[in-house]
Amino acid sequence: MPLHSNAGSTGLLCNGDARTFREIYDQYYHAIYTFCQQRLDREDAQDVVAETFHTLWMSWEKMGGKEHVRNFLYLVARQKIFDLAKKNAKKNRVITVPDLGFDLADGNAEDTNLYAIILGELPRLIETLSKQCKEVMKLYLEERPVAEIADMLKINSKTVYEHRAIAIRRLRKGLQNSGVL
Repeated sequence: MPLHSNAGSTGLLCNGDARTFREIYDQYYHAIYTFCQQRLDREDAQDVVAETFHTLWMSWEKMGGKEHVRNFLYLVARQKIFDLAKKNAKKNRVITVPDLGFDLADGNAEDTNLYAIILGELPRLIETLSKQCKEVMKLYLEERPVAEIADMLKINSKTVYEHRAIAIRRLRKGLQNSGVL
């Protein structure tokens, strides 16, 4: 029986049937992992996938049985990615999202989720920048002063500002192209 129909699987999972859980895990692991790895590094993606399937196991009875396991897994994985991005943002505080055309003034849940998406997309987008812009942006995101960045890269301070401006424009455009902004 295909698991996306879940007609028989739902009751078995509610009763804690490990075999049914394993079938669901085997069927959806790769897709959920790929989804996570597109947004996170390998280690974080593995952690999010593990947490996602743990949530499925722990929440199933409370949900009263869902017909769409696949949708549930993607929603949980997406939320776990948001949570991780928020946690990392609070811990690291290395990015100023207003530079990218986004303001967290009211701090509502929708803004927080958007902020998490932006933080999740930035590493991927930074890798698409030219070598010089990438180096400047990484140091800028570490909150290093312009003079220090210029000294480290052996370039003029004005060049640092120019590369940073180019990088921010390209990151903003990348976020717009990916539908985030």
